Amino acid sequence: MSRLSEKVGNVSEFIYRYKYFSDSQWLRATISERTIKFTNPHKFNDPFDCMPAFDVRYSRDLSRFHPGIRSMLNLDDLSGVELEEKISMCESHMAQVIGSGDFLSGLLSGASVLSLSKIPDSTLMWSHYAQNHSGVVLEFKIDISDEEFSFDDSYSKFICQDVEYVEARPLMLVDGSPSNPETIIGEIFLAKSSVWSYEQESRVLKNTGGEGVFKYDDSLLSSVILGAKNASENEIRELVSVAGKELGREIPVYKTDFCKRNYRVLIPDFTFRFEEGDIQSDYPAGR
Repeated sequence: MSRLSEKVGNVSEFIYRYKYFSDSQWLRATISERTIKFTNPHKFNDPFDCMPAFDVRYSRDLSRFHPGIRSMLNLDDLSGVELEEKISMCESHMAQVIGSGDFLSGLLSGASVLSLSKIPDSTLMWSHYAQNHSGVVLEFKIDISDEEFSFDDSYSKFICQDVEYVEARPLMLVDGSPSNPETIIGEIFLAKSSVWSYEQESRVLKNTGGEGVFKYDDSLLSSVILGAKNASENEIRELVSVAGKELGREIPVYKTDFCKRNYRVLIPDFTFRFEEGDIQSDYPAGR
């Protein structure tokens, strides 16, 4: 996860992420109720998303096996031809389960994901995910100063990790050895085809309980950006005003405009954020 955006002294404390919405009830609930939808990966619009390739090659070195698998298969009681036959049978069965899709379905069954972007002014994102510029972008200010957060509740604080855009699907080796959770997360949830790189995506992962609408921390909502074609401006400004009063702080509202000279989305008066020395904009040279 990136850890440089806003500094207090020499300590990085916050990052900023953006959620593109259509002008919908989901948007209104996200503002007024501080709830947001997490989606199961099976429902993503990219059929390759969270779909690594697999290489099933069980080790013949018993010392490399996961102790639970080794015990369950009674491998220590076998040797020679019997051991080879048992391992080969396991390889064949696992290849079949993976080929049918059941293995990955099991891994993803309880998981859900919230997708955020690192930039608020992408023409493509406004077009694809914010109802052709008639929707809204919400800015979230995420506190990353607490290194002791629990993964079980980190989703409510939007502790996120950046997607890596790659040319080939990650290859997961299935060899019977213990799995590294960080490797599984990276290869399944955080790798995506480079054709999607314009999204500049960060993901909040929820690993149990499945998809649904969940409460997020009240401190996160930082500002609201209306699309240039948004037709509900007065209503949304009122929702934001009420939310600000409930939270005891002002939540700024901005509205995009179309640049009259270049192919750019403008956000008048908005202060663009910096992360790792780079401005969080689709048009950094013009900010």
